[in-house]
Order: sequence, then structure tokens, then C-alpha cells
Amino acid sequence: MVGAGFTPPAYKGLTLDIDFFLYQAERISSGPRTLGTEWDLRLRYPIRDQLNIAATMAYFRAGKFTDPGRSVARKYAFEVSGRF
Repeated sequence: MVGAGFTPPAYKGLTLDIDFFLYQAERISSGPRTLGTEWDLRLRYPIRDQLNIAATMAYFRAGKFTDPGRSVARKYAFEVSGRF
């Protein structure tokens, strides 16, 4: 697995995280090695020091090694967390 991420400077307190992951098999006898790729996007907004709100979207595309049809999986999440 190899991953890379980027977080640009916050805009009015709103932070965007962008991450990319590549999953590959280490050893195979023949054929494609790619297990899949994934993109993750997350918007975060802190409310004072105690409360955080986040919305996340993940997009995974299967590689030819695991699924010749290259199916897609998506995940959407909304999160509110607090420290008291």
C-alpha cells in the first residue's frame, strides 16, 4: 500500500483533507498486481475548542486482480465529536 495526502490551508476555519491510496500485491505469478485505488475527501470544521464537525467521502475502485469488472464502493459519513 502506498498513500499520499494533502491538506491546503484552512479557509474561514474549514479544512479540506485529500488522501489517495494505491493497493498492490507484492508477489503474483502473472497478470495485474493492482488490488485497488482509493480517494478520501474530508471537510472539517472546529467549533471552539470542544466541538468538531466533519463530513467524509471515500471512493474505492477495485483493481483487475481482485475484480475484473472493477466495481466501485462509496462511503459517506457525517461526524460530530466533542471534548468535555
